[in-house]
Amino acid sequence: ILMNQIKFESLNVPREELRISKCLPAGQSFSWRKVSKDSFVGILGHRVFQLKELENDTLYRCLYDGCSKVIKDEELDDYDDQEIENIPLKKNKVIKDEKNILIPNIDDDLCKRETSIKLSIFYCCNSTPNEHIRHYLNLDFNWENESKMAELEQPIHSLSEAYMNWNEADPCISSSPKGIRLLNIDPIEALFVGVITANNNISRITSIVKNMRKNLGTFLCNISDSEIVSCNETDESELDIDYHYFSFPTSLQIFNNASEEMLREKCGVGYRAKSIISISKELNQKFESDRVFVDYIKSLDYSNATLYLQKFHGIGQKVADFVLLSGFGFSAAVPVDTHILKYICKHVKFLNNTSLSKNKYVMGAQFFRDKFRLLPGWAQLVLFSSSVLK
Repeated sequence: ILMNQIKFESLNVPREELRISKCLPAGQSFSWRKVSKDSFVGILGHRVFQLKELENDTLYRCLYDGCSKVIKDEELDDYDDQEIENIPLKKNKVIKDEKNILIPNIDDDLCKRETSIKLSIFYCCNSTPNEHIRHYLNLDFNWENESKMAELEQPIHSLSEAYMNWNEADPCISSSPKGIRLLNIDPIEALFVGVITANNNISRITSIVKNMRKNLGTFLCNISDSEIVSCNETDESELDIDYHYFSFPTSLQIFNNASEEMLREKCGVGYRAKSIISISKELNQKFESDRVFVDYIKSLDYSNATLYLQKFHGIGQKVADFVLLSGFGFSAAVPVDTHILKYICKHVKFLNNTSLSKNKYVMGAQFFRDKFRLLPGWAQLVLFSSSVLK
């Protein structure tokens, strides 16, 4: 199908509720490419989306969907990169090779076409593209429930009302970028990306994540930028002729295919390679699947979840908070980095921003929770975005 035949659809969300130009580059997710002044392309699971920012709305379209159809209420297992004979034949599946050529499913059995090309098995997501992107952007967030948890006298119903609440706690919120949403990042992606964020910057993290997808993830498709962006939207010299999209690897893909040397040389992760290998090994030895691990972490309260994550090699308090906030939606998680530490030190006189000890981290994060009772992790994200987007 030609890209220009895939129409954009409206998310019906006003600018004060979502600004992708502020959300996507601000250090939450590292899987989006800016392809024009108001348009981004990113990978969510086995789907490739394009988002376009308008004056008072955001449009989306799904450029590539690795699902054959939507299946509801069914446990879907991940059989990426396994041999054909190891895949249960009664599962609904779409199988494609690295050239994105469909290998048909005939009479409930896989076509026995001989091929030496690596196969990728794409399982149907249990959501439509619209549901998928709305969930990722947190557009159906339960504000009323969070209002109760924060014990607010009057419930809030939108992000703009949350900004008003935070502004009462600190008027500096009024000068922060509007429309900053807490994204629902894939938990496994958040876990490994969290390790990569340690002592790193946004540009380099983005490069490492891209390399991990390319070397360890599942090939999805290749799309020329000229197919999705018109010449009057951007400088033609900045367009990629043929950009290849890959899913973020599962822990099993990392465990089976990565080595410390490979992660350092091909992905550029540096000293973090040891942690990535160690975590992938532990997940595959202790849990039946990534989904089981994710469900286990979600079953814990914030305190126990952060303690559990810190048992992994290379994960301290800040990385644990990053993972829990972006990947698991723990709003009590407040990642304290140098930007947030400077903010906290302006309000807590006995703290200084020369170093970030464990005790200082704990006190600073608790100060933030006390100051911003409503979704402190989200409020932190707004202030963090204000710093990095200057």
